[in-house]
Amino acid sequence: MSDFNTDTNDQMADEFTEPSAGPVPTQDELDAADRSAPDVDLEKVAAHYTEMNHLGANVEGEGDIDPAAGQ
Repeated sequence: MSDFNTDTNDQMADEFTEPSAGPVPTQDELDAADRSAPDVDLEKVAAHYTEMNHLGANVEGEGDIDPAAGQ
């Protein structure tokens, strides 16, 4: 018995959905972001962003990320 969905109508609906950035932040979330902004270490965030960007650029396939390789 197969668990695969062979209904092509469902597959087509999944393929052609409109991309979305997700829900708009609530006012509480915006206020929390404003309160925490002075505590953010921008240099630390930038270094982490660069490291993760480099790590992701060298991925060869799903499950290929090796945290030790970024060292």
